Formats: sequence, C-alpha cells, structure tokens
Amino acid sequence: AGMISSVSVKNTRSGDRMAFFELEDKFGKIECVAFSKQYARMSHLIHIDCAVSVTGTVSRREDEVKLLVNDMEELIENAKFLPKEPPKPVAEKPPAEGKLYLRVPDFSGTPFKKAINLIDLFEGGTQVIFYDCEKKTYSAYGKRFLVSAFTLSELKSLLGEENVVYH
Repeated sequence: AGMISSVSVKNTRSGDRMAFFELEDKFGKIECVAFSKQYARMSHLIHIDCAVSVTGTVSRREDEVKLLVNDMEELIENAKFLPKEPPKPVAEKPPAEGKLYLRVPDFSGTPFKKAINLIDLFEGGTQVIFYDCEKKTYSAYGKRFLVSAFTLSELKSLLGEENVVYH
C-alpha cells in the first residue's frame, strides 16, 4: 500500500494500453506494472497522488525489482469509511470468554468507523462485540478479528486502553 508518485502509460504492440507507475510509502518505493487487462480494469485508480493497496507478483531481473499488478483497491480516509454491514444486536450481557469487547461513544462516530476499518483489515477468528455508550447496548460485528499484541495496541491507541477488553 502507498501513494502513486509517477505514472507512464504506454501502448502495446497490439494497440492496448498498459501502465508503469511508482508506488511509494514512508519506507521506500517500487515500480509497478499494470498490463493491458489489469490496466483496463483499474485505470481509474492509476494516477498521481492516489492512495492504493496493490497485490501482485514480484519480478526480479538482475538488480531490478518490479511488482506485476494483479489487483488494486483505493485506500479511503477512515472518516469516509462506512461499514458494509451494521452490527447485529445481541443479548443484554454477552458471554465473557474468547471475545473482544470494544466500547465506543456511538455507532455513527469516527472512533467506531476507524475500529471497523481496523477489524476489516485484520480478519481472524475472534468475535468482536461493540458497546454503544449512547444507547447502552451490545452489538456483535459480523466479521471476526485477528487478535495480536500489535492489533490490540492499535485498538487501544484508537479507542483508549479502558475501552478495549479481550477475554
């Protein structure tokens, strides 16, 4: 994932278009190649200053390393993120084992949206239960979360240490 810093569009021998672009983050940059099929599908994302997540195959030739693009997604601001599915209501008191409890001010604010974004990024096996402070209700989220020291610390820095409980 990173920001596209330069783009060069070329025509192939058969007249199709393909693109070479540089993907850059704070650690470095890599040249990416979108062949004609991929370029036709993703040309709307291939422009300077577009933040994208790219998957593909690494190609090494001598000292050259390139990423041959298979797929791309635009990265969106957390504030603009809307969850695909709202949390489903659960019983008044949720079970106390093997679950991740996250307390948020409400289900429409930025902390909730950012937490959902993080959960969607790190899918795993742990059920996530949100507590809405405004409505005083628990709701289970439809996707499961990958619990690790890193992901828990990210949630704690996002929501506050007291608002993240893993049992």
